[in-house]
Amino acid sequence: MGCDIDLYAECRDSEGKFRVMPAPSTLQQRNYWRYSFLAGARNSFNIVPISEPRGLPDDVSGKIADESERQEGDALMHSWLTLEELIAFDYDAPLRFKQGGRGENCTEATYREFLDEHFVEDMRELQTLGAERIVFWFVG
Repeated sequence: MGCDIDLYAECRDSEGKFRVMPAPSTLQQRNYWRYSFLAGARNSFNIVPISEPRGLPDDVSGKIADESERQEGDALMHSWLTLEELIAFDYDAPLRFKQGGRGENCTEATYREFLDEHFVEDMRELQTLGAERIVFWFVG
């Protein structure tokens, strides 16, 4: 059985509240390398992700909160990351591995090699469009 991601970009409105904004469709595509990097989901590679799942932010937009509630029981590993964190990450750093070491199916040396070529571009595009963070969870 496969696993999918529900991923949303958020920015602040004129009142300082978070609201959903459009995100590149490539961020919704099934990609276990990205899932492993973002929160350790489907991590047969055994890499250390950028962050362990954080849950939904306390100030998440109503639309995202409603969608998460609607999927209760099917949605796993809720988390969020700021665009600042994602842009500042050192993608040229050597991959780090959890206890047990490198997964047999992981041949890449750096996070940049591990992730697809569009990941960093997508994050920069979101930041340019005014996104402050991504909120996501996995289904499946």
